[in-house]
Amino acid sequence: MRVLVEVFATLRERLGWSLKSVEFSCDEVTLEDLLKSVKDLHDLLINDLGGDLSSLLENYLVFINGIHAQFRGGLRAVLRDNDKVSIFPPVAGGVLDTFLTEKQITVLRLKAQGLTVEDIARILGVSKSNVYSLLRSARKVFEKSLRTVKVYNELMNNVRLVVRKGTSINDLIKILIFEADNHNIKIPLPTYELVVRLIKDTYGCVDLISNVINCDLTLNLDSINGVNIIKS
Repeated sequence: MRVLVEVFATLRERLGWSLKSVEFSCDEVTLEDLLKSVKDLHDLLINDLGGDLSSLLENYLVFINGIHAQFRGGLRAVLRDNDKVSIFPPVAGGVLDTFLTEKQITVLRLKAQGLTVEDIARILGVSKSNVYSLLRSARKVFEKSLRTVKVYNELMNNVRLVVRKGTSINDLIKILIFEADNHNIKIPLPTYELVVRLIKDTYGCVDLISNVINCDLTLNLDSINGVNIIKS
């Protein structure tokens, strides 16, 4: 029997191949048997997972004929002739606790790997319209979450400041510290961590080369959370 193994994104770069055909003399094998038979892939996974494959599905996206491996029995999933296993590297974030469904997260992760809607539909064994629907619904959840955060900030924050596009990063930090001091709000972060926080919370808004912010920002200060920086 023959089983196909396809890897994606950074796994292709690290392994130097994208698709392998693996031959077996028996009629069926488990997913774990397959992985052990592909030595370079197995060694890479073992190294990434700290020596144990048991946490594979918690860290990698693995599909068998378009169905997530966890729904086929995990590492004990039975593979037969002409089955195809698709493996995607982990996306930063670890275990997620969100308002998104598992299907929405799966589609978003695949999209983050650079796959097209057509690719995702083929891998998951669904229609393109189904993938588009999941992407739209995920977007609605994201937008609703942003509105929820905005309402919370407006209700709970003691100080709300708007810093305009073109302000230097140094001036923004000075404004932040000045206003916090004036309102007796403690910011539990040193200056360099404030800059890192600024970059992470306002992705795409910070120009480190020119030392300016290139979009309007809202600074929310309160005595409980310290500082929250969001795009206006």
